[in-house]
Amino acid sequence: LKSGEMVEKDLSDTEEFQRIVFDKLLQAAKPVEDEFGATITKDFLKLIALLGPVKVDDGFLEKSATFLGTATHASHVSDLLDALDRVGLLLSTGAGIRVTPDLVSDHLAFTACYRKGKSDTTFARRVFKHFDLNQFPILLQHLAEAEWRALQKDDTADSIIEPLWQWFVTEFEGSCFY
Repeated sequence: LKSGEMVEKDLSDTEEFQRIVFDKLLQAAKPVEDEFGATITKDFLKLIALLGPVKVDDGFLEKSATFLGTATHASHVSDLLDALDRVGLLLSTGAGIRVTPDLVSDHLAFTACYRKGKSDTTFARRVFKHFDLNQFPILLQHLAEAEWRALQKDDTADSIIEPLWQWFVTEFEGSCFY
């Protein structure tokens, strides 16, 4: 408001206001997007938002590289992490790394799961397929928060949890334990 980039009438539409604020906060990622590609950078931020805080080790870097695509290597993911940390979008704690600030993390988790008010399980399913079940509880927590946010906007919003839970149960039942 102070800089004149937004006028007071923009505040009347909460959804538009949120979009403007989050777009401005995520502009910090622009130099990283220029270096690594917009899709890889955005997908990686969404991944960290859904899994964070996450311990960064060789296994995580390898799985992230596979998740992000065939042209991505673990060292590339490590460089991407460093770049996002330099622009202030990641916070490293004793529990691991996470997207910061928390509101941006919540926004990224939401946009990973919902498009125009409808649930989209594609991204979350990819996360399930590429990462260990020991990350399932935190992933489920972030998905539940995204669903809660969707229900606050529209009490008839589609569930992100239910189809993913059904998919998980089907995968589990089809697993071999021998």
